[in-house]
Amino acid sequence: MAITVTQRHRQETWDRDGVTTLWFAQCGDGEDIEEVREAFKSEIPDTYLNAALYDIRIDFETKTLYFAEAVYKYPATESNNQIQEPEGYVLEVDINSQTQHITTSIATKSFAKSGVTLEDVKNVIGFDGQKVNGVDVEFGVLQFSVQKNIYTTSAVAYLTTLSSLVGKVNSASFMGFAEKSVLFMGASGRRVSPTIYSMTFRFAVSPNKTSSFNVGEIVVQGKYGWQYMDVRMEDTAGDGGIVQVPRQVNVHEVYESASFSGLGIS
Repeated sequence: MAITVTQRHRQETWDRDGVTTLWFAQCGDGEDIEEVREAFKSEIPDTYLNAALYDIRIDFETKTLYFAEAVYKYPATESNNQIQEPEGYVLEVDINSQTQHITTSIATKSFAKSGVTLEDVKNVIGFDGQKVNGVDVEFGVLQFSVQKNIYTTSAVAYLTTLSSLVGKVNSASFMGFAEKSVLFMGASGRRVSPTIYSMTFRFAVSPNKTSSFNVGEIVVQGKYGWQYMDVRMEDTAGDGGIVQVPRQVNVHEVYESASFSGLGIS
């Protein structure tokens, strides 16, 4: 008699580490236990709801009826041994500072000695009579990583999608952040089953300026976070001689934008 293996549906047990599904096999009297084991192994899938098969535990009820528990586990992250839920992810954040060179300020207060007329420097920083030197300042930077188990039946296609998105910004809202404010910096991971990859995705955030703002006397109508802004200066005559003031502001698109839906996270 052939061995028939069937899953006992809606009889699953769950915990933080994984899920256990129940199976039974019907066979002829006197079937070898190894044949029963091979029958279970051939029918029980390697993955179940993003968890990987860890063990098959077999017991028998009668000589013709065997039961099995298929134990699936979610892979722990390598860095901190946190467990990834099948529909969720592990989020890590890093907020630090980054140096940026600027040539104009948000606001300027000027003071002079008695009898000297104050020069309007138009918020320009560090003009030495020949050029604008500017200053290096610290800005807060938000970086975060997402660790998630990704199910894919085509590793080559998925990894190709990942590589095509590196160095791009989000074309639509992503994980609560506005469009073009998130830069995808890359990903790393490992395969934990034939169809599941435990992946870590890295991102950086630069907030958008949605309202207009001034650079000297020039009004800039907003700026996406990862656009690059440069300021061109021009000489102008002032009461104290020649000064440089902003003549033109250029806001450059330096990163392509793309949908991040292909990453498999949201």
